[in-house]
Amino acid sequence: MCLKGNTMTAKNLAVICEGIIKRYVVGNQDFLALNKVNFEVRTGELMIISGPSGSGKTTLISVIAGILNYEEGECIIYDTHLNKMTETEKLAFRAKNIGFVFQQFNLIPTLTVAENVAIPLIINGMERHEANEKAAIVLEKVGLGNRINSSPRELSGGQQQRVAIARAIVHNPKMIVCDEPTSALDSVNGHNIMTILKDLSQDDSRALIVVTHDSRVFSFADRIAEMEDGKIIKISTQKVSI
Repeated sequence: MCLKGNTMTAKNLAVICEGIIKRYVVGNQDFLALNKVNFEVRTGELMIISGPSGSGKTTLISVIAGILNYEEGECIIYDTHLNKMTETEKLAFRAKNIGFVFQQFNLIPTLTVAENVAIPLIINGMERHEANEKAAIVLEKVGLGNRINSSPRELSGGQQQRVAIARAIVHNPKMIVCDEPTSALDSVNGHNIMTILKDLSQDDSRALIVVTHDSRVFSFADRIAEMEDGKIIKISTQKVSI
């Protein structure tokens, strides 16, 4: 593990990526989305990943969350080697340990708001009525307590985004990964959501990774990683003022 010169130990690290390479084939061209990425995320911190579109941010967090496979390197999440797991094992690991906020929300239109949020709890074995009750509590926390029986189609884009965030945090995962969580939110709701995420990151056993172009939320970060052309080019420990 690349821990030389670092006082952190493996026990303090939620994510260790070493030499990660991810390729896509586009037409007849081989596109290198991640180019030997080395990256670590500590427990108890909120890490922001920034960079231009196409720099590899979403690909990197999808690898970390076990959604995408990679060709070379090593990705270790809470001492679990992703490339040594079967797809079934990855699915079970992700269901228990990871909450993911997709940029496109991925809500199920035939379910109510509460039923969408309850999905991770039901997957983990909770009874449906208990899961819906817990979902309602989390929806209240993100300001949607009065919309638990609504259809996603009845919500604005910003409201749908808050439902997606509620779904990612409802099962109290060890790692929360967010792809542009404030992109559809105004400044007040964006600040409220980031405050919730920041509070969650204070747990010494949990880590949060937020991909964002939204400079308004940079001040919530403990560290900011900048990506370009499939590489981490800089990690700053200084908070950026909004």
